Amino acid sequence: MKHHNNIIFRPAMTLEELQHALAIRAACYMGELGFDADFTFDGNDFQATHFLCYADGKPVGTMRARWFSDFVKLDRTSFLKAYRGPRILKMGAEVIFEHMRLKGYTKVITHTNPKFTRVWKQVLGFELVEKSSLQMEGHQYAYDELIKILDPHP
Repeated sequence: MKHHNNIIFRPAMTLEELQHALAIRAACYMGELGFDADFTFDGNDFQATHFLCYADGKPVGTMRARWFSDFVKLDRTSFLKAYRGPRILKMGAEVIFEHMRLKGYTKVITHTNPKFTRVWKQVLGFELVEKSSLQMEGHQYAYDELIKILDPHP
């Protein structure tokens, strides 16, 4: 758990916290971006770890981690507008990366809208996987694939 002033990051541990994560994602993906529910939510939500950001006790952000045999996929990152920025993103990533390291993972991948690739690279230390992108049906652009290698946990 990461504390900084009024900001706390932690994994969702209860049904209520999972609902907080899904509500934030709905507000961002469906409310702001206009994605439909079939894209916003999927069966992976029941097989993932959802990390939450709380500000003054209210849910304001979420990131989802999906666990594979030799890597973790970080996706569905969503923060309410007032809580978007490199400082909060970096705080959340530090908590999530440490959680991954404690589980024995050292490789993290994500797919991002090209307009956010620079943020993931500069703020979180991801590298662009050259000549690798993901085109999703109904989306106007291909998502960039990024990778980050974490130091093993001692």
